[in-house]
Amino acid sequence: MISMLHNKNSTLAYRKNIEQHTTLHMAAKYGSVEAARELMKQCPNTVEMVDLCGRNAFHISIINNKLRVLKLLLEYELPEEILNKHDNDGNTPLHHAAKLHQGPILWLLLNDLRINSYMINNEGHTPWDDQILIEPMTRDLSDAIDKGDMLSLVNFLAYYPERVYSVTPIRGHTSLHLAASKGDDWFVHHVLLYTNRNVGFITSKNSDGDTPLHLAVRAGHLEVVHHLMRYLAWAREIEPNLKLKEPLITPGRKGNTLLHEAVIHGRHLVAGSLLNSCKEIKLTAAGEFIKEYPECADFSSIYDVFLIIRNDDGDTALHLAVKAGNSVFVDMLIKCAKVMNLELTTRYAEGPITIANKLGNTPLHDAVLQRKSDVALKLLEANPSCAHMLNAAMQSPFYIAVRDSLTYVVKKIADQGLYVALMSTHGTVLHQSVLGNNIRALEILLDRYEELVELTDLLGNNALHYAAQHNNARIVSILLNKYSNLAYKQNDEKHTPLHTAAYYGSAEAAKELLKQFPDAIEMVDNTRQSALHIAARNDKVDVLELLLKYVLPEEIVNQQDRDGNTPLHHAAKLLNRQSTMLLLNDRRVKPWLLNQDEDTAFALSCRAGIFEMNVDEVNSATAIFLLYKIPFLVQHEFF
Repeated sequence: MISMLHNKNSTLAYRKNIEQHTTLHMAAKYGSVEAARELMKQCPNTVEMVDLCGRNAFHISIINNKLRVLKLLLEYELPEEILNKHDNDGNTPLHHAAKLHQGPILWLLLNDLRINSYMINNEGHTPWDDQILIEPMTRDLSDAIDKGDMLSLVNFLAYYPERVYSVTPIRGHTSLHLAASKGDDWFVHHVLLYTNRNVGFITSKNSDGDTPLHLAVRAGHLEVVHHLMRYLAWAREIEPNLKLKEPLITPGRKGNTLLHEAVIHGRHLVAGSLLNSCKEIKLTAAGEFIKEYPECADFSSIYDVFLIIRNDDGDTALHLAVKAGNSVFVDMLIKCAKVMNLELTTRYAEGPITIANKLGNTPLHDAVLQRKSDVALKLLEANPSCAHMLNAAMQSPFYIAVRDSLTYVVKKIADQGLYVALMSTHGTVLHQSVLGNNIRALEILLDRYEELVELTDLLGNNALHYAAQHNNARIVSILLNKYSNLAYKQNDEKHTPLHTAAYYGSAEAAKELLKQFPDAIEMVDNTRQSALHIAARNDKVDVLELLLKYVLPEEIVNQQDRDGNTPLHHAAKLLNRQSTMLLLNDRRVKPWLLNQDEDTAFALSCRAGIFEMNVDEVNSATAIFLLYKIPFLVQHEFF
């Protein structure tokens, strides 16, 4: 019938219906093998025609699962462009077969040398990204690989060659995943024989997102890694324009590349082999790769990308090597970084040593955070400038090293004499040396960086404020001997270091401050309170007693703040019993002074019940003393 109609009107084969389907489209849709054969015989170029969706007869036969028509079409010597034709969504016939999980059709296509399984659709996916699979793997195949039974494997694949693409039910392992993880190079070879140069099989991922190469690297199976790498090289020679995500930098579990995996699992030989083998490999599918990793836009070699590409945490292989404290890997990667081709990019002009992860940490940050001084020293030798790079917390490696008392690292950085990041959320490196009680680091910093001495944290506190807060008399002495004017420096609340010592009850620090600069007691804050007010208000009895010993004039002991309160007013108001009694027993204290509320400190003490609470302390002698000091109170309600 087809022949008769064609002889009558040859143009009928090229006419389209409302869906733009030709007669060949219809034959493919309904599985009409004989009609398709006649059409291909008389009008072979109709196979090039597409419908409204941009699909040719190959697409239609696959979408409708017409295996016999597809086999017929594949018998013709058609150009690769037709067999790998993109429809309007960018999908090739193989994409559709993968999406629909059509096992026999997939096997038929994958074993045709003209089929390119690396074509990318509009979503940026290859057919392998759509999880090509035939059917769940049978126990016979998985057992043969697991037990190393070569004869069973060969016999099974001879009978069921299409099942080489099947996967295990739970983990999603292909036969190549299993063979690679077992480390049997001979098994890997036989499995690859049945894939017919489908490099996508090597990059197919299991349920965890790992390729067979990832599993081989993780297990340290160097021969299998070499075999798969040679296979990739061979495929590139045959098909130089392969369009697939580069297998060597394809991310697996947690975004880790093969190099990440080698570092994580301590596979030194595998890592060295990977780095050596990728030096001459050029990036393929560059457009798609750069879309996913825009930071690599200027790189042309896999070798360079290998060193700077980051996983889901933003870590490069060097970050992971540093975190593990693996000096062998650190040495290897630093050496590799020195020979990177960095002429084309400015962003990574220093290589992986300065790359930050998602926390803003460079490898040097990680080294000092992990207290791995030996690794930190190697990184500093390779690139001194990274010592002062700030992370997301605004902390430099230098800052962290000082804070954590890594003295050798501190000295190494200081000896390099580079610019120091002056501010962090917790002050400067000098502040951190005080907090960490790191005397050696403090001395190094004072010797190398004089500019740090008067710098403050975000609240205006200098290093002496910190020493006073932590009651570190030795550091107070060192700082005052080096820079005496620090004793008079005030923070944002106008607190001197002596105010700070009084607030925290740091008696030893206060003693050192008063020993060298007793007049610091006269300084007041922005509420006109002296250190005496602060100590009394916070019931820091030891400091209060010390201050009273160093203070001679009554004017200072009875100094009134902005609200007219003396130190005794504050102690009485806040029911600070010990401070109140200490002040009342000082002959210089005047408890009759009025504040702005016209209250005397003595009246406040009485109303607060200070004396009732301390009957044992307020003896007859004390009472006589109080009456002697304030005779006018006898006539009032207080007695």
